[in-house]
Amino acid sequence: MSRKLTQEDFENICYKSHNVKHEYLSPYIGNKHYVKIKCGIHGEVFEQIASTHMRGACSCTQCIRQKWDKTRAENRLTICGGGYKYCKTCETCKPFAEFSKAVTGSFGLYSKCKSCCSVSNKELRNDKVTQEDLNKQNRDYYKKNKDKVGKRTSKYRKDNIEIYRKASREWTKRNPDKVSEKCAQRRAAKLKATPSWASDEWDSFLVENIYELRVLRDKSLNIKHNVDHIVPLKSEYVCGLHCSANLQILTFVENMVKGNRHWPDMW
Repeated sequence: MSRKLTQEDFENICYKSHNVKHEYLSPYIGNKHYVKIKCGIHGEVFEQIASTHMRGACSCTQCIRQKWDKTRAENRLTICGGGYKYCKTCETCKPFAEFSKAVTGSFGLYSKCKSCCSVSNKELRNDKVTQEDLNKQNRDYYKKNKDKVGKRTSKYRKDNIEIYRKASREWTKRNPDKVSEKCAQRRAAKLKATPSWASDEWDSFLVENIYELRVLRDKSLNIKHNVDHIVPLKSEYVCGLHCSANLQILTFVENMVKGNRHWPDMW
């Protein structure tokens, strides 16, 4: 007749089966009785039959999820091979580079490849009802989280300034008529904002020197600079003047972040 296992024997067997030190919140009574266990990895509390737990099974939901994810990932690797992922939509194996990054999911990638995502996005854009709903949601979110969105956008622009510059150059090439219209509006705004006393020789000399200094800074520092109006010429709150006292030199990034929303002592 085999002797009954002690609490210490039970815990030693479980440790060898799981290779993890779990915490047992209720005593071991027998193989067919439930034991209350605290997972040694995730801290989740669960109950399990003692004999089942001794065989290496674990009822911690997070452990089960990890095991499933690992099994699915291994199955996909078996289907596609290393460095490739299975796209559920087009049902083909493609390299990891063909998938966008995702916070969750196997390999940290989306389940659909970039090509399939592009097709579904185009279909979504063509659906006017859905697109209007999404636009409304985006507008509502922006109104409620204007500062949060602004900070995130500014940070992204700083970190990806070359992407913005490339996109700006491409847009300029595609829309020469809009660029001309924008330049004309800017010239008109400058003329309208130039006071009569700022047209004298001295102020004109100072303005020219500021623009020349901007060019010198571009060459010497190898960083793009802009001549900025401290108080913007066009704003929701106030319109500044185009004169030497209202001009300053900023880097391109600083000017983009400032926009026409901020100026010293604006309130």
